[in-house]
Amino acid sequence: MKVNLPIPATKGVIAIRWTARSLAAVGIIIWGFASVSRLCAAGIPDATRPISVVAFYGQIAPGTGGARIASLSQGMLNNVGQIGFSSDLTGGSAAKGAFLYSHGQISPIALQGQAAPGGSPGLTFRAFSAPFVNDSGDAVFVAFVSDSGPTVYAVYLFSGNQLTKVADSTMSAPGAPGRNFYLFRSPQINNRGDIVFEADLDSSPPLNGLWMVSGGVLKPVVLGTDMIPGTGQTFGSILDSFSLNNLGDVAFADYTGNGPNGIFLYSQGSITPAVVGSPAVPNSSLVLNLKENPCVNDRREIVFVNNYFVSGPARSSAPNALVLWKSGNLQKIAMMGDPVPQFGNAVIGNDLGDVRINNNGVISFRIRVYPSSGETPEAIFTVENGKWNFIVSEGDTLTDIGRFDFLGEVILNDRGVMTFVSNMTGGSFGLFTVGALPYRYFLPQVANGTSDSGSWRTTSILANHSTSPATASVSYWSDDGTPLSLTIQGQTSSQFTYTIPPEGSLRVQTDGAGSQKTGWALVQSDQALSGIALYAFFDSGGNFVDEAGAPFSLDFGSMSIFAENQGNTYTGLALANPNSTGATVTLTLKDSQSAVVATTQFNLAANGHVAKYLTEFFTGANIPASFQGTVDIMSTQPLSGLTLRQHNSDFTSLPIIP
Repeated sequence: MKVNLPIPATKGVIAIRWTARSLAAVGIIIWGFASVSRLCAAGIPDATRPISVVAFYGQIAPGTGGARIASLSQGMLNNVGQIGFSSDLTGGSAAKGAFLYSHGQISPIALQGQAAPGGSPGLTFRAFSAPFVNDSGDAVFVAFVSDSGPTVYAVYLFSGNQLTKVADSTMSAPGAPGRNFYLFRSPQINNRGDIVFEADLDSSPPLNGLWMVSGGVLKPVVLGTDMIPGTGQTFGSILDSFSLNNLGDVAFADYTGNGPNGIFLYSQGSITPAVVGSPAVPNSSLVLNLKENPCVNDRREIVFVNNYFVSGPARSSAPNALVLWKSGNLQKIAMMGDPVPQFGNAVIGNDLGDVRINNNGVISFRIRVYPSSGETPEAIFTVENGKWNFIVSEGDTLTDIGRFDFLGEVILNDRGVMTFVSNMTGGSFGLFTVGALPYRYFLPQVANGTSDSGSWRTTSILANHSTSPATASVSYWSDDGTPLSLTIQGQTSSQFTYTIPPEGSLRVQTDGAGSQKTGWALVQSDQALSGIALYAFFDSGGNFVDEAGAPFSLDFGSMSIFAENQGNTYTGLALANPNSTGATVTLTLKDSQSAVVATTQFNLAANGHVAKYLTEFFTGANIPASFQGTVDIMSTQPLSGLTLRQHNSDFTSLPIIP
């Protein structure tokens, strides 16, 4: 028997069991909070954001016998606040290490002198690149390993506290018969576990390319000898100018090929030119030349740096613009000589870089600002829907830490949180985060009240991981986007404010009274939190029947869910639109072979909510009686989602796949 969800689209409300199988903590866990004061008076931020220390010069690195940090790589930030970085060390038992910052703590992934798995006896780690971390906490990095013989270069995966070799320089390279890997660069891993890395091959002639590990199979993405689609010419040097998204797409730049320099997109086994040659960018004086450093999001939007050729005896180039490629169209984001918002009469110089785009379409970048007089600071900005937001600049000071003397290696996640490295005046340096305020979390489903079968109550449990009190507000919204009034602890409102003690927790529960209401909730806090929602069902006599749990979620512009519909097994989906603008949502149902079965599109109101079974979303679709596959969700606004899998009278909550 199909048991209906507590949502408007259904007639019944009883669910016997709905257990959370995955209760991953959500939130950015930061420490060393300090305030920023501004020496550059023309640069005024849109909002004060907390800047926090992740790692700092002279800090003791855990697990190293007292070794202290002597250098820092960039910080590879994921969407749950974990950061991978590498460091040179001084003193202690290791001279170099790869580390993971998580929940305010630093722990070693691999250390110099440690035995390297997957190789000959006596092989040990010597040096590391910055580990790239996905949202599950899995990390990939390049390591130099050696024993008494030649140095071996290798790519390693850190997952479940275990290290596994992915590839090394003793292996033959798929797609290049008779050639071995030689040197690896910049491995990346996405949320479904695909790994992509760039590698040079040994022997002559020189050859490099990109390789992917997907489903345990190592295969080439592109080689320098491959043909550029539609040109009859070959690629040249790919280097490490590439980006991997969560769909398995790879955007990459070809630097010195025999054909036109360009940005290309690898998707589902095929390569498509995105931007090639020297096109003019609409509504600007910009003509593209040498294009590099692409970053692709899950919407397949690509941002990249354009370079112009500098005149002189030696042919060289310098960056002059940041450009967005979206749905085949080009858009200038920033260009040398443009005025800089919030910096008065200042203009952009020829130092632009670290361009990133997240899955919500927010772009971050670093530029050199040239005022009419005085300092010429480096500054970090974001752009969202054409609006510039100033984040931090050289010359700003961090209380009790020092003055930023250099900014670089900017990474942006989907929550708007960033990492960057900085040299400080006085010779120190550090790795920092800039947090988005406030911290935002979502409950994509809320149910309360009585129906024919009984009553529902929703309980929210919030945990404060910081050492400071957290002020948190919880706002409830109905399906049509209007405030949802509920009674909690004797008070009736659509918004409640709480104080959570340092490292403490809070439990709040709706009263279950009145007619059944459904919707979603927004949690905002000045400190990083984690949380879970519990949905309890009581029969008509007020007796407890069962409850189910689901972790708080984030919002994404694109996501996927597992789908199953066979026998007494059904899949439900709840979506919330936590934006002041309505969203157009497209659902694509695919079978286990990725063939499209059905599509549907609908509008979700600002602050609106919807929850249905898949058969209700895909009304009239010819879904097989025994079906397994996925649903891809694309939205014009970031949404929060939750999957419910029902088997007979049992429910399981499943997180969405970003």
